[in-house]
This record gives sequence, structure tokens and C-alpha cells, in this order.
Amino acid sequence: MIDFFWSDRQGHRDRRAWALVVRGDEIRPFVGATIPGLIVVVSRESRKDGKWSHSTYRLAVAAGARFIGGHQGWETGTWLEGLAAATGAPGTPGTWDEVAAALRVSRGAAAGFVRVFRPGAADDLDAVEGALRDLAADVGARS
Repeated sequence: MIDFFWSDRQGHRDRRAWALVVRGDEIRPFVGATIPGLIVVVSRESRKDGKWSHSTYRLAVAAGARFIGGHQGWETGTWLEGLAAATGAPGTPGTWDEVAAALRVSRGAAAGFVRVFRPGAADDLDAVEGALRDLAADVGARS
């Protein structure tokens, strides 16, 4: 079990905080409450400070589970950019395979989760994948 602190304080430029708990192909958003079998909120301290109000959580994560916490991206404000920063990915994921690699889950698990968690990001990823398929088909037709 890993015990640590995490704050949901927004970042500069109003970048929203987000957090995920991942074990195997299971990805769950952390929304400030215990997730049985994955994460326990040991304690919570809230601070009122206008737009900077936030909570700091002391969390215990189950063995074999990973906690990924981040903010919307600095440059674009997107979740995908923030995912790259939070996971150390080499760049903003632009395909489903890159999202899966950043989260260290299967492509299917990544797609299923993102379609619910960030549908706009899923639409962007689908558009890129469609354009890549069209490009490959066009190149294949010219060969």
C-alpha cells in the first residue's frame, strides 16, 4: 500500500486538476472519495480561498494500483496534453495507441475509459485515427 498526499487545487491559467487510479486494465477517476479495493481517503483537509479553494487528500493506494494526478495541459488546456505531462509521455498523445501507452493499459481499456471521461478528447482521437486510415488507403490506392 502506498500512502501519499494529493491536492485538487486548480493550476495556473485555471487548469483543472484531475486524477485516475489504474490497476491492470481498470481505470477509475478519483473524485475525492474512497474507491473500494483501489484507493482509500485516509483524511481530507479543505481550504477556502476563493477561486483557489481546494482539498488536500491523504490517500492510500492498493498494491498493484497506480495513481495518476495532473492538470489540463499548460499550452492547449487539453486533458491529453495534461496526461502526457502527468505520465512522462514523450509528447501529447494523438492516437489511441499513444493514450494506451501513456496509461499503460490496453487500447480497448483506454478507449472505453476516455470515451466516458473525456468525450471531446475521444472525438479528437477518432478523427486522427480516421484521417490516418484514409491516408493509408489513399497511399495504397496509388501504389
